[in-house]
Amino acid sequence: MSSITGDKNLIVAIDEKSLRNSYDIEKDIPMTHIVTAFVQDYNMVFCQEIVKLKSNEITAIPKLLDNILLRNIITIDAIGTQKNIINKIVKGKGYYVLSLKKNPTLYSDVEDFFEDKINYD
Repeated sequence: MSSITGDKNLIVAIDEKSLRNSYDIEKDIPMTHIVTAFVQDYNMVFCQEIVKLKSNEITAIPKLLDNILLRNIITIDAIGTQKNIINKIVKGKGYYVLSLKKNPTLYSDVEDFFEDKINYD
């Protein structure tokens, strides 16, 4: 990745995709799910990690992060709000942007945090 991008700061979007028609009902083969690292500046996927059977994105994302340059801005949907994922990005000197689902506890805490910051300034 760095041989192509150099030291340019990029936005790397991490997302899971389900491959349509990758399943076979007769052979009991489930649908294939892949986590991708998409770099918009280059309009291409730089890395992919297959989500193993009986697993999920939470286990596939750290493996994907091991294979990309983390000194960028990494965006992940709400599934990425895991301590091990964030720690990996921070240790790689990267930045992260995470989306947040509106669950009662965490959403309220984040909302309060930003309201305090706005009112403080």
